[in-house]
Amino acid sequence: PTAPGQGAIAIEAKKDNKRLKSIIQKINSYDAFNNVQKEKLTLSKYGGGCHQKIGTSVWDENGIKLISLIGMTHDSKLLKNFGPHKKGQKITKSDKNIRLYPLKDEEKIFKRQIIDNFEKVKNIRNSIIYLSRKNVLNNIDNIDTSNILWTSGVNCWKNAVSKGYWINGSSDSFGEKENINIENFLSKNVSSYKLSHDKSSSDNYELIPVYKLIMKKNIVKNLNLNDKTHFFWMSALQFDLALELFPAIINCNHSCGFGRTYNHIRTKLPKGQKVERFHSYASWLELYSGD
Repeated sequence: PTAPGQGAIAIEAKKDNKRLKSIIQKINSYDAFNNVQKEKLTLSKYGGGCHQKIGTSVWDENGIKLISLIGMTHDSKLLKNFGPHKKGQKITKSDKNIRLYPLKDEEKIFKRQIIDNFEKVKNIRNSIIYLSRKNVLNNIDNIDTSNILWTSGVNCWKNAVSKGYWINGSSDSFGEKENINIENFLSKNVSSYKLSHDKSSSDNYELIPVYKLIMKKNIVKNLNLNDKTHFFWMSALQFDLALELFPAIINCNHSCGFGRTYNHIRTKLPKGQKVERFHSYASWLELYSGD
């Protein structure tokens, strides 16, 4: 998180200056204004002040208001909270009716097979390249430095950096954006590419498949999801395969991230049934396992 109100532009006016207040009202961003108010109220709750060791950010992401809070109060109480879920939501391990899929120790139902598009990637110049997962760079030796590299999340970012790439920004695991808000730094008509698997799609980037997902028949053969109640889906492909094999799970509790998987699943579920969104599989597991 940032300091409360970081990046917000504030305008002060005398209370009796009606003309100036009218102008301010017309240009005010009320969503940002309300979020900054929440940030300042959070800081005030713990004493406030510029020297307080507390950072907090409030923002809206795809219909959900998120709060990030990290710091330490004057009496050395540690603060750490992230996400839309409030305290008191955590489910205890004693709730035996909840059965989760997948768990950490369960083998994945897909394996990755490399697609040789490496020369095409190497020849890209002066473009935006979106890295959808950390594995997309596994067999790519070089990407030209004239390109802007954007990652899907922090783990993808770290992996790219470990390979010697300079990363310009990240979507922070909130899915592909309609734009990445850097148009003012680019020339017009910049080409945009996405490195992903062959079944992926995008409204914003030209897809360059660098691997394909192959179903592990031995794992799928022994898979039984009929007794599961709560699911976290890593991809639309995973969800569709599971639903094809086990149609009854359609009425269970479904969760995923904020990106394209969410947009896909919500069109598949019965009308009125919601898809829960989490920033990560780990945060979903923490909530429902009671850890």
